[in-house]
Amino acid sequence: MKLNYFICFFLLVNVLQTYAQPPAYIDSLERLLKNEKDVKEKVKLLNQIAQSYFYADPQKTIEYNQKAIHLTPKDYYYGLGQVYTTMGSIHGHINELSKSLFYLDSAVVFYTKADSLHKLADVYGNIGIAYFFMSSYKKGTEYLYKSIAINEKFGNIRGVAYNFSSLAAMHFEQKEFEAAIKTGKKVLKQYPFADEPIFTANTSLNIGLAYSNLHQLDSALLYYNQALGHFRKKNYLGGIAKIHIEKSELYLNHQQLDSAKWYIYKAFELEESITDQYHQLNMNITLATIYLYEKKYSQSIDLYNTVRKAAHAAPNKTIEKVALKGLIDNYKALEHYKKVAEYLEAYTILKDTILNTEKQQQIKELDIKYETEKKEQEIALLAKERDIQALSALRNQQWAYSAFIILILVLLISFLLLRQNKLHAAQQTAQLKHRLLRNQMNPHFIFNALTAIQSYVYDNNPKEAGLYLSSFAKLVRAILENSRKEYITLEKEIQWLENYLKLQLLRFDHQFEYQIDVDSLLDIHGLLIPPMLTQPFIENALEHGLKNIDYKGMITIQFISDKEQQLKINIIDNGIGYKATAKDSSTSTHHSLATTITKERLSFLNKKQVNDINFTIEPNDPSGTIVSFIIPLNYI
Repeated sequence: MKLNYFICFFLLVNVLQTYAQPPAYIDSLERLLKNEKDVKEKVKLLNQIAQSYFYADPQKTIEYNQKAIHLTPKDYYYGLGQVYTTMGSIHGHINELSKSLFYLDSAVVFYTKADSLHKLADVYGNIGIAYFFMSSYKKGTEYLYKSIAINEKFGNIRGVAYNFSSLAAMHFEQKEFEAAIKTGKKVLKQYPFADEPIFTANTSLNIGLAYSNLHQLDSALLYYNQALGHFRKKNYLGGIAKIHIEKSELYLNHQQLDSAKWYIYKAFELEESITDQYHQLNMNITLATIYLYEKKYSQSIDLYNTVRKAAHAAPNKTIEKVALKGLIDNYKALEHYKKVAEYLEAYTILKDTILNTEKQQQIKELDIKYETEKKEQEIALLAKERDIQALSALRNQQWAYSAFIILILVLLISFLLLRQNKLHAAQQTAQLKHRLLRNQMNPHFIFNALTAIQSYVYDNNPKEAGLYLSSFAKLVRAILENSRKEYITLEKEIQWLENYLKLQLLRFDHQFEYQIDVDSLLDIHGLLIPPMLTQPFIENALEHGLKNIDYKGMITIQFISDKEQQLKINIIDNGIGYKATAKDSSTSTHHSLATTITKERLSFLNKKQVNDINFTIEPNDPSGTIVSFIIPLNYI
């Protein structure tokens, strides 16, 4: 969603007005730079030239700003704050977020030394946006409100408007579309900038995107058309093309193919004005989808393949995944199931790669957050040291002892704060380990499920293959969604179990039966439980408990409300039993691993609540095993 929703890194207020300065303006700045002798004025001119290239040529912005950084005197804190702000903003604009945070944090230090609070507002706003693109919305919101507080103090209405526009993007990205619309309309109503049509256009575009996600066609078109009018005032062809693309997607989602095709062709007429590669690829994805709906499979396949190759070279794994999905849909429609299986395998591998990349990004973001918090403490220390120096200048030697005590207190406080930050970072690392622990899914199960589905395809049984492929897709999607959460509703857990067990039935050729019993007293829509808690033990029952038995296997999963306001979950099988399976070393190891993982998960969860979650493993009479969980009732 971030790539659809417009949110920009803002510099000093005039950057949005100079997004594409004519060559004559830049040439005049170059001439002034050549004749300028004063170092500080040279730094100012280099920064202006860098800002002029911000949207048209980001690399030139970086080149000119590097010159400015090398030229700026080390004690010229205000000038260093300016060039580091520009450098942080341009790295954020090209999605190099770790570099962006480094430069922006440095800008905070320099503006703090220069005692320039009103410039800090811009930097805080950009840091908030950097955290937005890192999906750290809580931290991003915190910095945006810091920026709002300073901007309101100094009466900077534009700055406040930009901050609220970014807050609207936070709502949008978290699928809080109504809140995004409300905040966006507030920006248009309270801060109508007639002299900034690009900002106004993008705000209207954002509101239209939110309405589009709510499937409100007329409202979305209303705000798209408002945005189109503002883009045309500045003859901003890239923005006009973007509106055409969004309109095409909107009509496509509402199955109005003629309108969708008309607008996508209008976008292609402005293709040269679209400098953003994502929008270029997205435009081709939209046209390929239209061809698919029109049953022009050959054209659709060719275009999807072109997009896939371009996205792979970029690289842009998200677009590449969409292209693969389009190829799968085309070959399914053509009933070329061998191709479907081939592209499905590539799609699964790519999805796993994206998951691993996201996990690595989470760890990287955790490190960045820790370094950022350390730098914030350095800033606080700088401010206090500045106060101490000012106090020392006003006092005589008789106050030296008092100043010494104050310095010791400051150092002690800094030490305590730093230690607190380390504890916080350790806690964040523990939470990340917890998320990674929950993200586990047996790769053997995935492989076996796909192999079973493939067998249906090869046996020319497409209906069964389609049914089980649908169950597998729902299962994978549920795992991706649930792995981000510590708790989900009982209803979602039951849906996940149904899909999981259906696929296992396919894999084991219906050699067992299953039953899910839910107590009628339980509110399955509001009751929360940890996701996929039962899966390791169901897998143990299937792989080992019901293995090599000469009778019909049975797995029963019970959700029961007991008298002590607790939820009891039983996983019961009629297999060979816990003690018998323990004799097998490989089985014992697997069972031990499931038990260890479950104990670690419960240890993390129990630290955050009053009543603990407990589980037991006991033999079932006359045969089999009972695994029981006792969970305190917890509702939404």
